[in-house]
Amino acid sequence: MTKFARISIRFPVFSFAILCAFFYLFSTQSLPNAKNQQMRTNHFLIERLREDIVSILSRNYTPRQLNELVALSHSIAIAFLESKTASGSLNKEFLHLTIEDAAYDCIAELFRRDDKDRFFALKGYFSAFNLHSLSETEVLSHLRRLVFTKVNDGIARLYHQSDPALSKIIRNIRLAVHALGNLVEVERFGEIYLAPSACETLEHLPKLDEQELEKLLMPKVRGDENVLEITGKLALALREQSSSARLINILHAALAIRSIYSRKALPFAGESSPDDDEEKNEFLVLLQRAVNRTKQRLHEKYVLKKKINATTYSQYFTVIQSRLECMLTTDSNDGESLYSSLKTFLPKLTERQYRSGHKATLEYLLKLTRDEAAQEIRKKIIRRKNPADESTL
Repeated sequence: MTKFARISIRFPVFSFAILCAFFYLFSTQSLPNAKNQQMRTNHFLIERLREDIVSILSRNYTPRQLNELVALSHSIAIAFLESKTASGSLNKEFLHLTIEDAAYDCIAELFRRDDKDRFFALKGYFSAFNLHSLSETEVLSHLRRLVFTKVNDGIARLYHQSDPALSKIIRNIRLAVHALGNLVEVERFGEIYLAPSACETLEHLPKLDEQELEKLLMPKVRGDENVLEITGKLALALREQSSSARLINILHAALAIRSIYSRKALPFAGESSPDDDEEKNEFLVLLQRAVNRTKQRLHEKYVLKKKINATTYSQYFTVIQSRLECMLTTDSNDGESLYSSLKTFLPKLTERQYRSGHKATLEYLLKLTRDEAAQEIRKKIIRRKNPADESTL
């Protein structure tokens, strides 16, 4: 089966647009000065980016505008994937695809449509911005951030499919970050890094690679820790050293932890076990408890004092629970925007109404609920380590 046939089968909804973009890019690469030609092409696409996105979101676009947005998104995804392979944060052989095909896989979700022929992923993301007030450079910056997110999510899916053990370690690291608070996630050029909280990151120094990180962490591991505990020791190890940047790629952290488990001959934290589903269910129960507590605690402030009607208040927490469940049970923060999620309950809600009447409150309630859930999970972890201390919590 040819490359073009695979693309058509994989994404039938917008395969024609992708094929057009692919042939367009392919034709530029066949020219003697292909790189400069491609740069000129991208510059031309950027000049019309805002116009193209506005037309696509309003469903009043031409095939040319859709082709241009696909081509530019694909170009951004390729550049990001190539930077990942160059930095060592992604093994090209792991993809089982060419960089070009992997880029199409990653951006595919952006161009899927709902039953009303709307590009729901693009609509959900760009609905948070007033595109008419942004410059082309600002619109490009937002598009790059969206494509970077989809590339990271696509790689996470590949790890989940091809290496579920490593995927579970990544998930547990992110769980520890949210639950314990001794590490924070920071984004640098689209990549997710971990850094000790309330600490200088020393980003002017060289970053630790997987082997250096393993060497730094190995002496601190006893041999009976789970991933959450090792993550805490990782935060301490980073904080104590000052010869390298206190900023590590989350994938490198997962690979180092897996290697440590192997060298220490520990039960491998990423392997499937009968307890996996039970553990996930326990955390989901804790999350539900946090949602209920926050909802009940703030009911008087928002509902009884008539700041929000009871129905909308309940819808807020349904949206919040869905978002936190996604963060808890997957390897990424992927999911619908809060606006898109709320719009399923309030179909006539406009972007302007959301920003002026819902956004601040919903995001604040999400933060409070997330903090409550993190506290519940932290207590659970402490109970596992010290069952005798449960009564003191």
